[in-house]
Amino acid sequence: DVVRVGDSYGSVFELLNSRSFAKILAAEPEKMDFCVSEYVKMLKTIHAISVPEGKLPQRKIKILGAAKRIKDLLPDTLGDKLVAMVDAIPETGRMIHCDCHAKNIVLSGDDVLLIDMDTLSVGHPIFEFIAMYNAYIGYGEYQPEIISDFLGFDAETARKFWHDTLAAYFGTADEGRLTKIEDKIRCLAYVNLIDWKTRHPGNDKETDEATVGLWKSRLTELLPQIDSFDFAE
Repeated sequence: DVVRVGDSYGSVFELLNSRSFAKILAAEPEKMDFCVSEYVKMLKTIHAISVPEGKLPQRKIKILGAAKRIKDLLPDTLGDKLVAMVDAIPETGRMIHCDCHAKNIVLSGDDVLLIDMDTLSVGHPIFEFIAMYNAYIGYGEYQPEIISDFLGFDAETARKFWHDTLAAYFGTADEGRLTKIEDKIRCLAYVNLIDWKTRHPGNDKETDEATVGLWKSRLTELLPQIDSFDFAE
């Protein structure tokens, strides 16, 4: 169906006849390159869209809030440094999906579609990538089985899909450059994870503490090495 909201139009899909990229990668790993290529095309299409002011929430507000909530968990002045760097991330006015993992991008016939649009926001692409990193790696860094339970393929495949997507999006095979980009993403990914877990504890307190401890140690290790979340620096 086609719906109209104000001066804009949208499509409504019910019982979409499609296969997610997660299912494709799980059943046909040889299609990794195809999935990466189409994934990056979709990301670049979204990120090129300029959103009128006030039409979508600013993702930076959410991540800045998370940084402020966890800053006192970090040693020395790292918390203040973190908040200042997040605050310095420029507003781009461009669309980001914020939940763009392999289960939310689907192949319907010859068409590649993106679903679950309730997280649409505006902001710097780094906010897109922190959600992606967490879906493929972050959530499962302490318990890798979480990744396979969620995505349907193993952590090694998830890591490769993430790495190849990052390389294709930024147009580089330079592992040093990719590591610098990924480290910036990881910092904010851990901020998001620590904030989320401390506000939504599970039933296993020991596992929660170990998981948050791992994320905190990695964030504490990364922050002194980073002075900006600008990918160009």
